[in-house]
Amino acid sequence: MANQQRHAADVSRSHNVIKVSGILSGTTGGYGILSALHHAVDSAGHKQLYLNLSRCEAAFCSAVLPICSQAMYLRNSGVEIELALPDAPALARLFVNTNWASLIDPKNHPSSTHRRPNAIPATCYTTSKEQTLIVNKVLSVILGTVEDIDRDNLAALEWSLNEITDNVLVHSESAIGGLVEVNLYPKVGSVEFLVCDAGLGIPNTLRSSFKDFTDVDALDRAIREGVTRDETLGRGNGLYGTSQVCRISNGEFAIASGHASLGYKDAALIVKHQAIPFHGALIMAKIGYKEKGLLERALVFEDGKYKPVDFIETSYEGSEEDVVNFNVLQESESFGTRPAGLVVRKKLMNFLRMAPHSKIRVSFEGISVISSSYADEVFGKMFAALGPTFFNNRIELIRMNRTVKLLIDKAIRERTSGI
Repeated sequence: MANQQRHAADVSRSHNVIKVSGILSGTTGGYGILSALHHAVDSAGHKQLYLNLSRCEAAFCSAVLPICSQAMYLRNSGVEIELALPDAPALARLFVNTNWASLIDPKNHPSSTHRRPNAIPATCYTTSKEQTLIVNKVLSVILGTVEDIDRDNLAALEWSLNEITDNVLVHSESAIGGLVEVNLYPKVGSVEFLVCDAGLGIPNTLRSSFKDFTDVDALDRAIREGVTRDETLGRGNGLYGTSQVCRISNGEFAIASGHASLGYKDAALIVKHQAIPFHGALIMAKIGYKEKGLLERALVFEDGKYKPVDFIETSYEGSEEDVVNFNVLQESESFGTRPAGLVVRKKLMNFLRMAPHSKIRVSFEGISVISSSYADEVFGKMFAALGPTFFNNRIELIRMNRTVKLLIDKAIRERTSGI
C-alpha cells in the first residue's frame, strides 16, 4: 500500500486531453480523473474528451469503476470520451477483459467476451430482472469455483450482493443504472463485490430525511441499523448488514460518495472528508467465506435473526422434497473439455455438502454427446472420490442417451479399475 501511495496517479489536463500516469488504486484513487472530467465539461464546455492512460502503471477496480460510471453518465448527456489504453500490454488487456475500456469508450472498445477465471467483469444493470440475472450468475460462478464454502455463508454472500445492488435501483436514481464487478480469491477464502452508480449519492438520498447531515455524517449513519431515507422503500439494513458480514468475516468494507469516504478494515472504522466529490456511490465489500456461522452472526437485527431464502432453494430445489435438480445443459459452458467439467464437478460436490440429506438429480436432457475427458473429470473423479455406495445413494443420472451413458460408465470403470 505504501508503494501504491508513493506512486499514486498523476493527472493533468490540457483543453480536452486528460493524461494519467502512475497507479490507480483505492476507492478514491480515480478522483483526480473525475475532477479533470468535470472541469473539462462543466467549466470548459468540451463535448469530446480524450483520456490518455498510456503511462498508467497499474489499476484496481475500486479506482476505475467510478471513472466508468462517470464516463457512462457523460455519454448519456452527449459527451463522448475516447480512451487510449495503457502501453503496458498486460494492463491494456486488463482494461479490455474487465470491460472497463468498453464502459469508458464503447465505440473503440467493444464489450469483452473473454471469460476471466475467478472473476466477473464489470457489468451494467438497469432493471430488477437484470439485477437478478447478475446476482445468480455470480453465485453460479462461486459454486463452480470455490470448494470449501457452506450453504449459510453462500446465503450471506447472496444477501449482501442483493442488498447493495438493489440499493442502486431503489435509491440512487442513476440514469445509467449500476455497475457490478466481482473478484474471487479462493486461496485466501474471500469474495470481493464492487457496486457503483452515477446517481444522487448516499449523502443526498439521506439528506431528504436528515436535513443537517454533512456528507461525512451521512456515510457514518448509512451503515447503522435501520437508517433509510424512506421506510416504505426498505428497512435500512442493507449497508448495515453487509458491513456486519464483512466485519465478522474479517473482510473489508468501503463506501465512497459525495464529499466523503468510509473504510472498515482490521476492526477500525475511518470516515473522511474528500475535497473532490463523487457524484454517485461506490460500495466495496470483501467477505471471507470460511468463517463459521457467518449468516447467523451477521444478519441479526433489532427485530430478530434474519434467514433469507437462498439461491439453492429458489434455483435448484423444486417441489419434490430432498431433491436438488441439476440440469447439465444449463450449468456447463461446454461438454468437451476438462476445465468445463471441473466447474460442474465443483458445483455438484458443493451441492452434496450444502444439501446433505438430498439426492442430486443430474439431468442430461438436450445433450447428445460428451467427451471422454469431460466424463472422467466430472463423474470418473467423483465416483472415485465418493465411493460406489455414497455416489449411487446421492447422485441420480437421468435422461441420458445411450452414448452419454456408455461414456460415463467407461470413465468410471477406467478411473476405478486400479482401486
